[in-house]
Amino acid sequence: MQRKRSDDIIVKLSHLSRFNKPIPILLLLLPIWWTLVITRKFITDFWFYFSILTLGGILSRTVGCIINDIIDRKYDAFVKRTAKRPLAKNSIEMKYVIMYLLLLSAIGLFLIFLLPLKCRYIICISCLLMCIYPYMKRITNYAQVVLGIAFNTGILVTFTLSNYNNLIVQSSSYIAAVLWTIGYDAIYALQDVHDDKALGLRSIAVKFEKSISEVVWYCYKITCILLGFVGLNLGYNIAFFVFLGGGLYSLYEQIKVIESHSEYTDKIIYEKLFHQNAIFGIIVLIALYLGQISLAS
Repeated sequence: MQRKRSDDIIVKLSHLSRFNKPIPILLLLLPIWWTLVITRKFITDFWFYFSILTLGGILSRTVGCIINDIIDRKYDAFVKRTAKRPLAKNSIEMKYVIMYLLLLSAIGLFLIFLLPLKCRYIICISCLLMCIYPYMKRITNYAQVVLGIAFNTGILVTFTLSNYNNLIVQSSSYIAAVLWTIGYDAIYALQDVHDDKALGLRSIAVKFEKSISEVVWYCYKITCILLGFVGLNLGYNIAFFVFLGGGLYSLYEQIKVIESHSEYTDKIIYEKLFHQNAIFGIIVLIALYLGQISLAS
């Protein structure tokens, strides 16, 4: 009986961690990997830091989900998509959640101290934003902006780690990733538009409900333009731009689907569109890799 209860707690903690939903973890890691491709020759012990940044990204996503669920548990109970989460259902004791959160935080703290001091400062700011983010939907329509800034600090950590000093590449890469995140999270928020409005919660999806496809498409286009600046600045070959164009087309396909489903009742469609952003991220990763190869040849 005791073992069954322990197994049940582990399963619920796993659900809190979203280990059953790996795509958002991949969306966090891909911009870090983009930056690692750009800065590889500037990083000594590359694979060591690749491992630290990747594991750190997974941990930060997990910790962020748990903090979000703790803060939002009373709202989550009234949102169809989140009502079955362990804390929303009150099916797990808070003490187990806090113990698990502290364990993950301790592991994360260990990883942080393996990074240079400047990187730690950036991570501290990211942690602060992580704690603030769940409250944003209660006070502003632009919670996705805060998420985008926090979600992509791994780019800044990687550039800082490498001592890479190309401001155009650094700023363009980071802003591109932030806008990409704003775009795909606005799509994700479409699942909850009706519930959020009923609860008095805010988001870009609620604010621009009637023109959300235009807002998302604007974010996506600027993302690709900025990534194009990166390629031009670094002198990448045509292969980079061909792949980037393919990535932009994949994003445009999402916009067409949004425009054909303007009632926001089919939640599965918006989740699928959100997941499709992993394809774009992988295409950009390949494009950057091909661009770097062209510089070496």
